Amino acid sequence: MGEPLTDPPIAARIVVHPNVYIAPIFTKHFRRHFSMQTPVKVNPELDLAIRELKALAREHEAPIWRAVARRLEGPRRNWPEVNLSKVARHAAKGSSVAVPGILLSSGTLGFPVTVGAFRASEAARKHPKGTDVRILG
Repeated sequence: MGEPLTDPPIAARIVVHPNVYIAPIFTKHFRRHFSMQTPVKVNPELDLAIRELKALAREHEAPIWRAVARRLEGPRRNWPEVNLSKVARHAAKGSSVAVPGILLSSGTLGFPVTVGAFRASEAARKHPKGTDVRILG
């Protein structure tokens, strides 16, 4: 009738010594098909913000908004955490700054600037309002 089905097929055998074989893990009986799960944002505000930024990028042909949306689509551990001191160092007087992540409160802003961030710490929101600093987020 044929060979008993206790041994794996000859093609799946790895020959170490003529009398010894080791069954590899990747035979048809042990195969597993793993696929990466698609990450889903569960925060509806974040999901809406990403969709609106992508729509703005298409509508105005401005790649900066697509770049911000892509940063927000990624894992939160990869979001930038920007201090007010860094904004003060790199922003010009009266300019607008987009932070695709979290705005932190270390430092001060001594000139008028508008800072938009997805999230701002409580201390950053309480920045002195006498300097015409607008913090959105």
